[in-house]
Amino acid sequence: MATYTRFNIDPEIEGTGDVVDDIQKVFASAWSGGVNDLGSNHFSSSVQYVTSNPTGSGAFFMEVFDKHPINDDTAEVQYSIAYGSKTVKGGLDFNDDTGAENISSTKAIYSQYRNLVFGGDETQNFTFDGYTPDDIYVININRARYKDQIRLGNVQLHLSSSANHLLHLTDDSVTTSGSANAFRAGVGREFNIVSGSNGVRLGSSNTYVTNSGSFGFIYPDAGFIILNADAADKDFLANEGIADCDVYVAVTQDDETNVLCSLMAKKLGAKKTITIINNDAYFDLIGKNELDIIISPVQITVSYILKYVRKGSVSNVHKVKKGKAEVLEITIDNFAEGLKGKKISELEMGDSIEIPCLQRGESVVIAHKETELLEGDHLIIFYKDKKAFDEFYNKFK
Repeated sequence: MATYTRFNIDPEIEGTGDVVDDIQKVFASAWSGGVNDLGSNHFSSSVQYVTSNPTGSGAFFMEVFDKHPINDDTAEVQYSIAYGSKTVKGGLDFNDDTGAENISSTKAIYSQYRNLVFGGDETQNFTFDGYTPDDIYVININRARYKDQIRLGNVQLHLSSSANHLLHLTDDSVTTSGSANAFRAGVGREFNIVSGSNGVRLGSSNTYVTNSGSFGFIYPDAGFIILNADAADKDFLANEGIADCDVYVAVTQDDETNVLCSLMAKKLGAKKTITIINNDAYFDLIGKNELDIIISPVQITVSYILKYVRKGSVSNVHKVKKGKAEVLEITIDNFAEGLKGKKISELEMGDSIEIPCLQRGESVVIAHKETELLEGDHLIIFYKDKKAFDEFYNKFK
């Protein structure tokens, strides 16, 4: 990718700045070291890209360097990547002040670029060839890299999936003979991002993925690209054969990637999803029944610790409602022989303890007051008051 460089001329002060005797467009390489292609030199920083802090820069964007920033002091930021959502999904809430509730980092990113492009009109949303997605990806070229503006017809954006499916994108400036799609007061010219190369669109339409709109827009005068998340994600997942898979498993180290890819896989027809989520805050962002199986390494670890702390006949322990309650599985054996032959109505559990069901052999029994507890039964116990449960458990063990 190349950029324009503007001459330094001050007409008010004679003899200052550059002297122009011939007006031509002058180009310079966009990336550090005078290169037009970064190749495989794309490095993030584990210090900057920390997503667990809702107010840290890593919750909003990832900086990409030309060299490893931890090992090489000469590494320079080339561009940054951000994910924006006009809903709150995919990000952590960072502002709970009155009137600003449920403002996540991803919603802030979407609003920021919407304000830039549409001049502060918050009723506008990004629409790509008639399609309005909830989500966008942003590639923002570092200001020192693009100088005055990005050179159109020279943009080559190659996106790759895990199955090495390459998506070749460019601007459509050659196809449109330099005619911009629109002119935005705050950021200047707007061109389409299309499948193709060297400013030439592949095919006759800007839309390549059915019911998803075009791939996005490029703003050469402001130095950033807005990608339609639905079109980009669906293109990759469709080529992975997601619609034909029985189970889609998302187990990367990034919670946002796991959640968003699983949601998209469901939309594309995956029969079941298994998603690893480390940060409990993401559970609140996921609608009921949107994902099938969610695995939390943190909760699994806590459950194993609680299992050994409880000891005795406790075979499984899980924290629920962000630790406000626990669910246990207790086997009625010699260690809990005080429960044998008791009816649930005789246990005096109080309001903070419930036994909704039990497993007896291969059958699940819905518990009620007259249900008699037998040796070998596996009880599911839900409780909100730890002290009350300890008193109950110690009484019968």
